[in-house]
Amino acid sequence: MMKFFTIFCTVFYTSTVFCQALDTLALTREIDSLLKVSNTKMRKSEFREAIHAAEEANQKVLGLYGKNHLKYADSQHQLGVTYIETGELAKAEMLLKTGLQLRGALLGTAHKAYSTSLNGLGTMYARSGRLDSAAIMYEAARIINERQYGKRHFNYAMGLQNLANVYRKLGRYEETDALYLEAMAILKDTLGEMHPLYAMTNMNLGLSVSERGNYYEAEAIFLKTMAIVEKKLTKNHNYYYVSLLNLVGIYNVLGRYDEALRLIEEGKGICKALFGEGHFTVGEMASHAGLCYKALGQLPEAEQAFTECKEIIVKSLGQEHQKYIQALINLALLYQHQNKTQAARSLFEEGLALLDKSNMANTLERAVCKIGIGQGSEVEKRYNEAVQNYLDAAKLLESIGGSQLDEYKMVIGALADVYHHKAQSDSTIIYAGLLANIVRYQHQRAARFSSETDLMLFRHMAQKEIARIIKLSAVYPELVGEAFDVTLMTKHATLENKRRLQTQIAHADRSTLGKYHEWLGLQRRLSQEYGKMPQQRVSMKEWEQRANILEKELVRELSGFGQIVANVSWQTVQAALKPGEVALEFVQYPNSENNKIYGALLIGAGMQAPTYVSLGDEKRLQALLPSLGKNRGEYVSKLYTEETFAQIIWAPLQPLVQGARTVYYAPAGVLHRINLSAMPLPGTNRTIGDVYNLITLGSTRQIVQQSQLDALPSTAMLYGGIDYGAVSIESVSTTDSTRTRPKEHGFHAFGENRSWPTLGHSQKEITDIASFMQQAGISARLFTRTAATEETVKSMGATAPSPSFLHLSTHGYFFPDSPTNEENAPYTNREQPMIRSGLILAGANHAWKTGNPLGNKEDGVLTAYEISQMNLSNTELVVLSACETGLGDIRGDEGVYGLQRAFKIAGAKTLVMSLWQVPDYQTQELMTVFYQKLLLGKMSVRQALQSAQKEMRGKGYEPYYWAGFIVVE
Repeated sequence: MMKFFTIFCTVFYTSTVFCQALDTLALTREIDSLLKVSNTKMRKSEFREAIHAAEEANQKVLGLYGKNHLKYADSQHQLGVTYIETGELAKAEMLLKTGLQLRGALLGTAHKAYSTSLNGLGTMYARSGRLDSAAIMYEAARIINERQYGKRHFNYAMGLQNLANVYRKLGRYEETDALYLEAMAILKDTLGEMHPLYAMTNMNLGLSVSERGNYYEAEAIFLKTMAIVEKKLTKNHNYYYVSLLNLVGIYNVLGRYDEALRLIEEGKGICKALFGEGHFTVGEMASHAGLCYKALGQLPEAEQAFTECKEIIVKSLGQEHQKYIQALINLALLYQHQNKTQAARSLFEEGLALLDKSNMANTLERAVCKIGIGQGSEVEKRYNEAVQNYLDAAKLLESIGGSQLDEYKMVIGALADVYHHKAQSDSTIIYAGLLANIVRYQHQRAARFSSETDLMLFRHMAQKEIARIIKLSAVYPELVGEAFDVTLMTKHATLENKRRLQTQIAHADRSTLGKYHEWLGLQRRLSQEYGKMPQQRVSMKEWEQRANILEKELVRELSGFGQIVANVSWQTVQAALKPGEVALEFVQYPNSENNKIYGALLIGAGMQAPTYVSLGDEKRLQALLPSLGKNRGEYVSKLYTEETFAQIIWAPLQPLVQGARTVYYAPAGVLHRINLSAMPLPGTNRTIGDVYNLITLGSTRQIVQQSQLDALPSTAMLYGGIDYGAVSIESVSTTDSTRTRPKEHGFHAFGENRSWPTLGHSQKEITDIASFMQQAGISARLFTRTAATEETVKSMGATAPSPSFLHLSTHGYFFPDSPTNEENAPYTNREQPMIRSGLILAGANHAWKTGNPLGNKEDGVLTAYEISQMNLSNTELVVLSACETGLGDIRGDEGVYGLQRAFKIAGAKTLVMSLWQVPDYQTQELMTVFYQKLLLGKMSVRQALQSAQKEMRGKGYEPYYWAGFIVVE
């Protein structure tokens, strides 16, 4: 169970000594001394010693003053806050209430000491999960503090922070952030930004940020907190340690396990130096190590770490402490992961019993135990028992404001599943619908406040719930609309956010524009670093963090951001369809650990509701596709002449699209690697594109969101016949080449004697195209040989509108993600798919071989990452007459991360690109026919390409020579 750590500010000991007789003064001083010792021991986490000193003081107070005295209130309060830290919350509540009542009666309810008691009781309620009660206590304390100290005092600020901590746990994030920021402003003015209390408040703000999925921003906050504490205090301090723990939690979520384990070792050293080998903090570190090992699949190591945590916690804090219960839960979740159902159940039940004993009725831990027991019951097909545990957990989470938590989303999804197993369709539909609402709401919120990186992370974490909705929609027609709406909201969502950022920035104020230009500068620096040899890269982590934070700030500051995504539903898509038009969303969901099932969500004009169509499984489809990098035509020609693939994907859809003329479709998974239009139509001698006008989209949401460009004079920029620099003797011949990497070197064409060869037919291609453009009245500029530089491409749209047409006849490259990439060469960065895809321009051979540009200029390797930063908002058509330009990493419903995505982010409206290594001569022939039909025949882009491909078919060319090019809108 991932756990983040909040610091509540509890005043452990507040003296209420007044003038007293000389004969009691010595005893009073002794009592004060004991309470101060208890306070000091508390701060050092020496809880048993703290309790012993407070109990001794309490006994002396009873003997000297009795129970109706302020000193008794002091000792009761001190004992109470100490028991909070040891997890004995029932004892703590009784003691703190006694202290509160006495102080109220003897001092009045407006006294500072009464505020201190409210604060302590609020912390106890917060720890026990009674968040509404905690909020009442903290709010009452805030009112007193405002009167006693004023709004500019750090005590008032600390009270604001406690209230913010509770609001955060209740999911009231807007109020939370306002309180944290107000507290930080006060602390900045009174104590300064480098004060540890300011750092602590900043850390709690980081928790608020992280709980909304903005993990990179939270990482920067935690690092800043640790730096302040280290500079002003020492690494061996509680504030540093807690921030380090939270940073470990962030790295676990992000999958950066090596960094997390490194911090865990540092944390263990701090704990041992401060408290010794057997302290509970060492156990906390072992627990986090267990989470890392579990995620890495190192299950024996995970079990050892969780067991170590459990043993340390029970020795240092006892069985009734909340931390011990958390240790039990982590071990139980591991056993459940290992299918040790009975062992897991035993630990969950032990956890519930301890929660009852410790008076922690409404806590997240109780909900997790209930969910765990429910999952075990579901595995054993005891569905009624599973339902009851899930319902208990859901009710509990709602009562503590946990409907924002992942655990709530998890239990609602579990209820949908278990009711499905029970064949209770009405309940299944209700809970699946509720799950869809939660996913849509969370995604809508994330889209308005997140960077691309954070939104992708949210999408990954929500994948299980999205797949569950789609899977259930295959069984329950009532849920198909929910599945369609979730798909419309999440598919290609980060791409849309990127595009909207680019379009809205033109209307931004000066401050926002300044941030935008700083962000662009960081992107440029990062693109240079990503293209280098791994050992040559510098400062990347700092730049990545800053760029991520700036992107989030830009998203938040641009008005109306995310609204269009939120407003699109299947009904609005249907309303945008004309008679004879159909919209198809291809979807996929995991059916087993190593396979996925494909389906299609379909809506047509005049249909009452969308329908779900089951298609094939991924393994079967994958087996029919040629391997990436295969350059032999027979693999491709077989795929596009035999009907096997089309029988799986298109035959089930054919009855539903019968009579339609236009089909808008958004691919998913491996379907991004095929040209559906070129597939044979089952049972005929025609292709699917011969019968249907197929329009490929990232999401059918685009049917609703089609925008019109301002009419500007048509211009074109054509690149071809490029001089790539010195060519090695191993290069491919110019008469028999493909427009891709040197084929004899496979995917890793780097180092000496590995170069990009000249394309013999590329010059003729752009010359013929320029002739057609001249006849069509389009002003065209040609860039050939050494003039076809990366600089000229990147300058497009910078100071003048980008060209209407951009044609690049050159080599393209795409490197699939591989464990060997990072150590081999530049342009293969594993974590950046937009670096592993690109185009080759003048002079690139030097950089391709060495990783460095020739002289003080660009390296000639135009990566997708760099293209994504361009402004091509005036460009109607980009034609990439090069190999594999339509390929890239396929990342869930975000589609292809490569050149396709890059040009779309940059603003290009329509793309023509290739799916495999296209031959030089036949590509030149195809392109010439395509432009002739487009410019002189006045056809649309899709019609022109389809007609040119049909002409190539008529000449007897096999599909390998013409079917590789697709249109993407």
